[in-house]
Amino acid sequence: QTVVVNNLPVVTANVTNSVVCAGNLTTLSGGGALTYTWTGSVTDAVAFAPTVTDTYTVTGVDGNGCFNTAVQTVVVNNLPVVTANVTNSVVCAGNLTTLSGGGALTYTWTGSVTDAVAFAPTVTDTYTVTGVDGNGCFNTAAQTVILNSLPTVSVVSNSSLICTGQTATLIASGANTYLWNTASTNTIITVTPNANTAYTVTGTDNNGCSNSFVITQSVSLCTGIASNANHSVFNIYPNPTNGLLNIKSNSDVNLIEVIDFTGRIVVSEQTQSLNNLILDITSLQNAIYLVRITNAEGNINQSRIVLQK
Repeated sequence: QTVVVNNLPVVTANVTNSVVCAGNLTTLSGGGALTYTWTGSVTDAVAFAPTVTDTYTVTGVDGNGCFNTAVQTVVVNNLPVVTANVTNSVVCAGNLTTLSGGGALTYTWTGSVTDAVAFAPTVTDTYTVTGVDGNGCFNTAAQTVILNSLPTVSVVSNSSLICTGQTATLIASGANTYLWNTASTNTIITVTPNANTAYTVTGTDNNGCSNSFVITQSVSLCTGIASNANHSVFNIYPNPTNGLLNIKSNSDVNLIEVIDFTGRIVVSEQTQSLNNLILDITSLQNAIYLVRITNAEGNINQSRIVLQK
């Protein structure tokens, strides 16, 4: 009787990636036989994601039914525990914050952010960092930065133009607290400038965001101007006025005109040759006006008055 002895197949255990990061795929495939069976529930030549470092054994069977084994170790590296750190997670528009990654070797941020470099966000946004460790494994983390708008601070004056020695009231709005360049922390301040003066107020809202506003208080010497051909005399009082002007003249007055700073005639009144009358300009805004008086002879007299109601 002849006994035939078949050699065992020379089985090989092949791998696409013998070192992988957790969650990544690799493929084990046998060689040198006809069919292959792997330990660890691995299917030959089908990619899978190993969860731990392990050694896998393949059993290969050839056409004679002879079999042999081979082994392959796959090393699984854990992913880095990446953190997203921020110096200020809530900022006011125009202010800086810094995002920096932790737990890895190199970091890449979304939103064109450079790791550990200060920047000024323009909107509320969530930034994602990808950190890569020394094994080439990566993980991500996210950080939201909230952007608060600056308050819209404004200031109005109760009189855009005052005479030297008079006072103006400046009123701030748009914020919660205020600091003026006069050192006042009041919402409303009273000023008595001798010349055109700029006043700056910085307003801060409930979020701690600040903005500034500059107002220039205009000041005039309020010197009367008279011009006539026959030296006629007229008197306008009180000046400043609350809106009711007494006008007295040594000649009959035919026409009274009130002109604003743009040269526009805002009041025009025929007087029927009166030389003692009252002119009501309470409907006008607080400002300095030119009062032009034409007498019966056609001569013109004019004077500046301040309306301050």
